[in-house]
Amino acid sequence: GPEKDKIIIQTKTKYNSGNPLIIIDGVRSDKDINDIAPEDIANISVLKDASAMATYGADAKDGVIIITTKSAVVKITSELELRKFIAQKIKYPLRPQKDNIENKTQVFVKVLNSGAINIVSEKPVKGAIHVDDVVVIGYKSGSEENDSPNEKLDDYSKYFRTEVKHVIYQITKLDIEEYKGKTIAINVKFVLQ
Repeated sequence: GPEKDKIIIQTKTKYNSGNPLIIIDGVRSDKDINDIAPEDIANISVLKDASAMATYGADAKDGVIIITTKSAVVKITSELELRKFIAQKIKYPLRPQKDNIENKTQVFVKVLNSGAINIVSEKPVKGAIHVDDVVVIGYKSGSEENDSPNEKLDDYSKYFRTEVKHVIYQITKLDIEEYKGKTIAINVKFVLQ
């Protein structure tokens, strides 16, 4: 019956003031999570800290549930496709852009022998295969000064890392033979103009 098709996500935190923002295949959605057939879901990710708001704005105050459906399965077959995919999907995080902060983020991606993404981490891995840089361009805000002087530059890096990881985890299969069973290093430069 309809009860067995329901998706239940248990959390340790109760949402008292609203509902989490739902992102389906990279697009904000007003759909109820229960309107999505479980057999159509390829992946679910949950963002629940300040970095969710930095990426998605005030709508993410109650967290973000990111759903990738099987129809949006992403299979990458070349380094150029990988770099294009990241460049097209990534968004300049709102908070650092508002405060005119640029960044270079490096993540290490463990690719299984099947081509599936296993781990995305900022911890350096010896012998990682380096992928050419991806550049993300944002537009400077009107304010030339950082209006959050107490926030150190290091604190902003979490916003950039979260966005890069979010995009990498959208890749369903990295079908590049030389990457299978290896760790790759991806550098993303966030630049304002």
